[in-house]
This record gives sequence, structure tokens and C-alpha cells, in this order.
Amino acid sequence: MAIKIMKQINFYLALLILAIPLILFNHTLPYGFMDLDDRALILENPLVKTLSWSNLYEMFTRFHFGQYKPFTLLSFAFDYSIWNATPYGFRLTSLILHVLNSALLYLLLRKMNVSIFSSFVVSIFFACHPVQIEAFIWIAARKHVLSTFFLFASFLSHITFRESNKRQHQTVSAACFALALLTDSLSAMFPLVIIAYDYFYLKRASLAKLVQEYFIYLLIAFIMGIVFIQASRTEGYFRHDFTPQNWKSIWANIPTLIWRYIFLGFSPTHQSFMYDSLGTKSTWKYWASTLVLIGIILQVFKKRDTESEFAFWASWFFIFLAPTLFLPPHSVLHDRYLYLPLIGLVMVIGIPFRKLAWVLGESYFRKSTVYILILLVLASYMKTSWKRSFVWHDNFTLLSDTLEKAPRHYFSHYGMGLEWMRQEKYDLALKEFEEALKAPIAPGSYDLTYNTMAQIYFIQKKYDKGIEALKKAISFIEKDIYYINLGVFYRKTSQLNQAMQAYLKAIELGSKEAAVYNNMGVIHELQGNFKKAAEAYQMALKLNPDYAEALQNLATLMKNKQPQD
Repeated sequence: MAIKIMKQINFYLALLILAIPLILFNHTLPYGFMDLDDRALILENPLVKTLSWSNLYEMFTRFHFGQYKPFTLLSFAFDYSIWNATPYGFRLTSLILHVLNSALLYLLLRKMNVSIFSSFVVSIFFACHPVQIEAFIWIAARKHVLSTFFLFASFLSHITFRESNKRQHQTVSAACFALALLTDSLSAMFPLVIIAYDYFYLKRASLAKLVQEYFIYLLIAFIMGIVFIQASRTEGYFRHDFTPQNWKSIWANIPTLIWRYIFLGFSPTHQSFMYDSLGTKSTWKYWASTLVLIGIILQVFKKRDTESEFAFWASWFFIFLAPTLFLPPHSVLHDRYLYLPLIGLVMVIGIPFRKLAWVLGESYFRKSTVYILILLVLASYMKTSWKRSFVWHDNFTLLSDTLEKAPRHYFSHYGMGLEWMRQEKYDLALKEFEEALKAPIAPGSYDLTYNTMAQIYFIQKKYDKGIEALKKAISFIEKDIYYINLGVFYRKTSQLNQAMQAYLKAIELGSKEAAVYNNMGVIHELQGNFKKAAEAYQMALKLNPDYAEALQNLATLMKNKQPQD
């Protein structure tokens, strides 16, 4: 009877956990797409607009946008097949994934014998904490909520396997882990979490034996780490010829980052889409505090019999946070990177409160006071989250907030420039792009900035400035699209030979754009090379049979000129 009542309590509390964030954030569903990657990932991405075998093959066999996340792209494709280009459906999917993660976390904590009250409070903290907003309200950040769903399912199955020793649960756990890896490569840290669980919670074996037992998991994680690096290299990261890594500076910043994330978890009062207060090196205070923290943790790890809960959740925090600490300075600090680490932080912070409630004994008044204080803190976080969600109403609101709070960050100016460009206020856009080029917290490359500036120069018919901007973009990294754009500018200034060379370079870099061959056909035709013009038009139509401009150009050529050598 008691077990049945407990199951009912867990069920209704899980429903409540589902309901609270849905009620709190349902007003965000009508928000539109953000120009911050939403456009590139969804609106301008042919892979998600049609569910086809060829698109699936492209998703799973190639890197996209400097990442390998085929399941994330597939989720966008499913949304697009249902909702078309309506942002409401995409936002609904992300919010549902977030609330499901919150309920799964409750079930996970209860499975780990955490008390009902603690499991409920931690799950609500996870669902409604202000730093969590970015992971689900920004559609482009879908990988965080989707990979977490698979990781929670994997961890639940792993715990069940350890309880029942039934291999089917281990199989389910491994399958969910694989899906998480296909959603976000950084899920590769998960094997360290299950090793920490077996070591601290279950005390099954020594770390050395557990590493041997989970060697296959660790090997797969290592391979995915390599995949992550290789994918990042396609966008210039981890490449010495593009973004030289100052490893000394990166290591020096780690203590600062850890404490910034801890403070952000405690007091999320000055949130921003970008943060620019990260210095070039940590102060002695951060180093001293970090050394003290490491010393305490090492001591606790030695006493896993008495402090196993603290050791495990501290491990959870550091394991999931660790990969983000080595990212380039301009992208190393974001709210969404706390999506999973926050659980470990809240659990560690909650341990003293639970011990205090235990020390207070049977005093109903004292215990109630502690519980009420916790709920008041939770209510204040929910209020902050609700207010923060309105900042994401549209591009201008978010970017204005970001520019105000992080004026030293490159992307604050670059993002605002894009917004002015969208509003067709091109002079203001160019001004922000110029400020972005001078920002202290900078990306490894300014190629994207110069390419965007070239687009404005094209609209303003300042073709010489556009050519200069594209040459600067190419000086950072050679991309086919930059050469395609350069070819267009050269053609506009009647520099046909240079235009042809630019298009050929784009093809050499792997471009399969039908427009490239169509433009080459136009140049050949202008130069009197009608046979080559026909071949170029035909190649354009081979790549895109419905390309109207190439069809018309070829038909006109065949009617007026007989292609010849």
C-alpha cells in the first residue's frame, strides 16, 4: 500500500513539474525566429526543409556549421515537416523537451533515493532557473535540451541495470547514449558520470577497474571528441593557421570561468547573451579560491564512504562543465553551458540545507522555516526567469540588451549590425561592424564580418569596397561562398577574367552551387565562348534541373547562337 501511495505521489509531482515551466514560459511560444543562427540552421537550410534519404545522408555524413549533430538537424526537419516555417512549432518542441527533462530529472533523483522534497525542489530549480532559459528559448540551442533528454534516459536505464542486472537495460542505456552523441558531441563526457556514480554511489570497484569496465564507452567518447575538434576546424577553431590557441591564456582563465559559472548559478542577476568581463588571466583571488576548492574536493574524494553524495554531484558539475572551459575566449561563457552542470551545483548547495533540516530534528517550526526559505529563493528565481524571457522577444530587444551589458564583446556589435542590416539601416549596420572589428573580446577570424559588410556594399553599389572586404575575408579563411561573392563583384565591375578565376576557385573548394556554373556561362557567353557557355549552363541544370535562370540562358543561347569552338 505504501509503495502504491509513493508511486502516486511521484506521478503527481512529476505532472506538477511538467506544468510549472509550461505555465511560466508559454508566453514565449509566439516569439519569432532569431537571426542568431535560427535563420542559417532552419530558414536557409535545405537539409531541414525536406525529409528525404539524400538529406538524411548529408546530415549523418558531413559536418554542418562547424558541428556534428545529425539528430539535432533531424529534429528540425521533423518540426519543419509539421509546422513549415512557423516558429511556434519549433519553440513548442524545445519547451516540451525542457519540461520533459525536468520531469525525468525528478524520476532520476528519486531513483537515486533522494528525498521527495529535495528531488522536487532541484527539478523545479532546473526547470525554472534563469540560466536555463537560453537553452530552450533559443531554437538554435536545441542540441542542449535534446541531448539532455537522451542522457537522462541513458542514466535512468543505467541505474535500473545496476539494480536489476538485466542486460536489456544496459542496452537501452547504451542506445540512448549513442543518440545523445549524435545530438551533441559534448555528450561524450557522460561515461565519466556513470563511472563517478558507480564509484561514489555504488562503491562497486576502484577507479582503475571501472575505467577498464567502461573502456568501450570511453573509447567512443574519445572518438567523438576527435569528431568535435574536426568539425570545429571546418569553421576555423583549433586551427593554428586560423585561430591560434593561446593555451597559456586559456588555462589561466579556467579558475575565473569556474567561479563565474558558480556565481551565475547562485546569483543570475546580470544575465546577458554575451559576457565581456572575462579578463586575459585570472587574479590571485580566483587562483587561491580554486586551489582551496580543489583541496576540499580531493579530501572529500578520499572519504567517499561518508561524503559520497557531495563527491558525485561535484563531479557531475565539473565533468559537464569541463569541455566548455577550453573554448575560444569569445565563446567560452554562456548561460546555456550551465544547462547540465547546474544540477550538480544545486545538489551540492542543497546538501548543507538537508543536513540542517536533519540537525533540527523533529522541530516542525524550524524545519518549516528552512523549507519556506528554500521555496522563497525558488520563487525569486522563477520571477527573474519570467522577466528574462521577455528579453528574447525579438532580435532588437535581445541584441540591445546584449550591447548594453557586453559592449566589449565582438558579437554584441556584430549582432546589432545584423539587426540594423535587417531593418535596412545600412550606415548604422556598417558602424556596428566597424566597432566589432575593434572589440577587445574578439573571434579568431573576422571573415564573417567582412563578408557581411560586402553584402551591404553590394546593395549600396560600392563594388570596389565590396571587393576589398571580400579579399580581407579570404585572407582569414578560404570559403567557396566568399569566392562566389567575389566573382559577382568582379562581374559587376566588368573584370570578367578575375570573376572566372573566383568561380573556378569556389569549385575547387567544393562548391556545388548551380549559380556558380550559370554565372560562368554568362561570362563565357560575353567572351564569345558559346560552347563553354552551353556546357556551363548544362552543368548548372544538372545540379538544379529547375534553375529557371539557367534554363532561360541556355534556351536563349541555343536560339541565337550555335555553340562552337
